[in-house]
This record gives sequence, structure tokens and C-alpha cells, in this order.
Amino acid sequence: MSKKIKKQRKKIKKNKCKSVKKKEEMIVVASAVDSSQKFYVASELADDNAIEQEMLGRAMEYFVYKFNQEGKEITGLSVQGVNETVRVLNRNPKYGYKIRMNPQYLVVNRDITQNGQKGVEVAVFAEDLVSGNSSWGIKFESYSKPLKRGGFYTDRFALEKALSKAERNAKSKLIPKQMVIEMIKKFMKRKENVLDLDIPSVDVKQIEAPKRGKTKEEDVYKMVCNVVKKLVDVSDLTALRSKLESSKLYSDEFKKKIKKVIVDEIKLRAKK
Repeated sequence: MSKKIKKQRKKIKKNKCKSVKKKEEMIVVASAVDSSQKFYVASELADDNAIEQEMLGRAMEYFVYKFNQEGKEITGLSVQGVNETVRVLNRNPKYGYKIRMNPQYLVVNRDITQNGQKGVEVAVFAEDLVSGNSSWGIKFESYSKPLKRGGFYTDRFALEKALSKAERNAKSKLIPKQMVIEMIKKFMKRKENVLDLDIPSVDVKQIEAPKRGKTKEEDVYKMVCNVVKKLVDVSDLTALRSKLESSKLYSDEFKKKIKKVIVDEIKLRAKK
């Protein structure tokens, strides 16, 4: 990594430690997982609508979601907002980021059941080609979704929603917090990019609860095991191991488990 990029990353890291000034009780949500259940449910429903409109050829570019709760203004990036932030980071070399999705490690599990609901689960792999950091994004979408007026409907875009949200979750982990805050401020200057969320009328129990913090390592382990069996070339297995071992998002114990899975697969193939 060049000295210039290291300097820029050091500057971003330094800014992350600074307290963020709040204007009119504004709270910035710097990741896709929010501590407020109401905001999470409202933003999930808004993302659902945006993805559906995109599938129907009617793009809705809302980059920021705004939500008022108990006199406080909560803001966060939408699916499109995360994608636009990554585009800005990648376009300008001074930031020192080159984030991309690696389609080689895509995993789709159809017709599985979670919390009593049948649906589709998608796992994707995001990587920063500059730093070598990588992360998994996992999202489950049920086939049956609640209606505002009560009852349920069959979601024909469940797979597309799971994929878009999984990519959002993976990318979000690689975007520096300070960059998220700055991009939200920038987007909010253009009111057409901001969507005011309504208080969700559906039961929060009907929406998949957000996972706190990082994606659970046991979930990532399951996805890696699936990916390992699908990769054709041994060189791809070695590359995956290298990417995961260099990531700062996982514990040393987890990395040892991943190493064993990949090494065992390589040995098994060598015997055949």
C-alpha cells in the first residue's frame, strides 16, 4: 500500500474517533444494523419498495432514510445509498479504497426455513482490493410478507431483495464510519435523495430481526463450507483462504477453522 493511501486511511481512522456533532438531535446510523427496531423495520420496508420499483423499471434513488422518533431525527443509508457511497470511494483514488463484490463466492439457499418462515437466503463476499480486507453479507427473505392493512402476500422479488440487502450488509462493513456520516450529510443537501420514513404499522415480530454487530461467524463458516465445495480450481481455494485470513473482521480461532476446511478440501482433491 502506498504512503499516500496509508496517510489517507490514517486520517479517516482519526476522524472516526472524534465525536460527531448532532444537529437538532440528529442521530446518524453508520451501518445497516440499527439499534432502533422501529427504524430498522421502517428502512427494511422502504428498501423492499425501492428494490421492487427497480425490478419493475421504475428506479427510486433515495440514498438516505430519515426517521423521527421521540423528538430525535435518525438517519441512515438505503441500499442505493450504500452503493453510491462505494461508487464515490472507488472513483476517487485519494480515499484508498477499491470495494467490489466477488461473484465467485455467491451462495444461494432456496426454500429454507427461519423463525417458522420459508424463504431464500443469500450470502455474498465483498473485498477491498487495496487493503485486502473482506467481509460476508448474509440476508434471509421470506416468501410471505406482511401487508400494512393486515394479512400477507407472496413476494415474487424475495430473491432480488435478499441479494441486494446481502450486498448492502457486506459493503457496509468495509466503508469507514466517517465516510458514511459525510455522505449522509452530502445526500441530505439534496432533498430529492432523502425519504422520510413512516412509523411502521406492521408487527415488528413479522420482520426479520437485525443481527447485532458483525455477521455471526458460525453463519459465515456455513457459507464458506458451501463455497469451498463449489470452487473448481485449487488456486481459487487458496485465494479464498488468503482473503479470509487477511481480514480483520474475524477472530483468529475462526480463521484456523476456515484454514482447516480449505486445507482438508485440497488434500481430498489431491487423493482423487
